[in-house]
Amino acid sequence: MLERLRNNNVVVLRGTGRSGKTATAFVLIEKAVESGIQAFQLGGRDISRELPFKIQHIEELDQIPSDDQEKIVVADDVAMMGISGRNFSSKPAKEFQSQVTVLSHKSTSLVMTIQSLRILDVYGVMSSQNTNLLIKYSSGWNMALERSGAVSDVIAMFNNYLKYICENTVGYPDTSKNHPAKGLTYDCAKNLVGYNYLPDWWNNKISKVWQ
Repeated sequence: MLERLRNNNVVVLRGTGRSGKTATAFVLIEKAVESGIQAFQLGGRDISRELPFKIQHIEELDQIPSDDQEKIVVADDVAMMGISGRNFSSKPAKEFQSQVTVLSHKSTSLVMTIQSLRILDVYGVMSSQNTNLLIKYSSGWNMALERSGAVSDVIAMFNNYLKYICENTVGYPDTSKNHPAKGLTYDCAKNLVGYNYLPDWWNNKISKVWQ
């Protein structure tokens, strides 16, 4: 995954609320920074002082300098930024679409978290980018709202895998209580399941600590 983050890619972390998306996203950012990539946090509340690695908060993608330095941007919960697949005529959506298309010219990769592919039309917005889809746990209601087709089938398959792991491994919570193994993530491109621990530096000022 780190290699893909070095090649002007877009990584989309999709999962229901409190499924561990934010933690997994910032673990990826931390690894990127450790390898020498410059990091930026797009929009939202500035949490740069809460993180143990250097990251700069920006409000617009065009604030990223155009130089040869490898860069990575994290956009946590893009729906909260007013970027919606249901309203591509909105100013935030138009600006976001136009800015994302030029990221590759700035040696920049993008990591974003969303709760549903319906919230952000990944296929439309990211058509000019190499998009990597990572899937986290999805609740039944979240699944019901997802677009139908191959992606929803993959999400359902991963949910069944999570349920099996949680029911057969000591120490994993019960998915029936909506507390899945939040460190697990399915990488659609590689057909692999990865795991990340919650970092020691994680706290409620960054995001809710998973239970």
